[in-house]
Amino acid sequence: MITASSYDRGDYDFLYANYLGHDRLAKAVRERCDSHPPRVALDLCAGTGAMVETLVHLRTPRVIAIDKSSAMLDRIPSKLEPYGRLFSQVETWKLDLNQVGSLNALLAVLPDGVDLITCRQGVGYLTPQTLARIPTLLSPGGAFLFNTFAQPNQKPWCRKSGEGIYEAGVFLGHKVFHLQFRWPKVDFTSFRWHNVNKDLVPAWIDKGLKVQVKQSGRSLLVAVTHGYE
Repeated sequence: MITASSYDRGDYDFLYANYLGHDRLAKAVRERCDSHPPRVALDLCAGTGAMVETLVHLRTPRVIAIDKSSAMLDRIPSKLEPYGRLFSQVETWKLDLNQVGSLNALLAVLPDGVDLITCRQGVGYLTPQTLARIPTLLSPGGAFLFNTFAQPNQKPWCRKSGEGIYEAGVFLGHKVFHLQFRWPKVDFTSFRWHNVNKDLVPAWIDKGLKVQVKQSGRSLLVAVTHGYE
C-alpha cells in the first residue's frame, strides 16, 4: 500500500540520499560563510531543515526557511540546538515559490536582498521561470548555492540503494518519476530535471552573474554569484 507522500512525512533525506553528493552543498556553504559571512540567509524548499541546521551552526544572524508545506516547516525548530538559537534568528515562512507574485513579495519584504540563498534538494520542484529569477533576490556580492541533477541518460533504472531500500525511476522528457521502496513503505515523487548548463547558465551570465558548476556522478553543485569577486 502506498503511504502518505514523502513530502508530507518529511522523508526527503532518505528519498534523495543518492543525489545529495555526500552533503557537498553543506561544505560549499561552510566555505562561503567563512569567506563571506552572511547577515541574512534564505533557504528555499527548506524541507526537513538540514540546511537551516548548517546555517544556524555557522551562527548566521538571520535565517529564513521557506517551504510550501507547514508540515515540513513545523519540524525545523525541534532540530535546532538551543545553543545555536542564541546567535541566529530563525524564521519559517510558508510560501509556494512557483505561484505568480511570490518572488515579488519576497523582494518587497527583503528590499536590501539577502547575502546567501541555498536550496539543498528542491530545485527540481521549481519551474524554470522561478529558478531563473531567484538570483534577483541576492544583494550585491551575494551567492545562490544549490544541488541539482546532471544530464540523465534517459534510461529507466532500478537498483538496491541501501539496506532494505530499492529505488526505480524513469525520465520522460524533462520530468523525472521516482519510486523508492523502504519496506513496508513506498515513496513516490516526481520532479523536473533542469538543464542548468544549457538553459540557465547563459542567461545568468548575460545578466552579469558569475556561475560555477561542479559535477560528481549524477549530482551538480551550482554557485551563482551576484557580481565578480
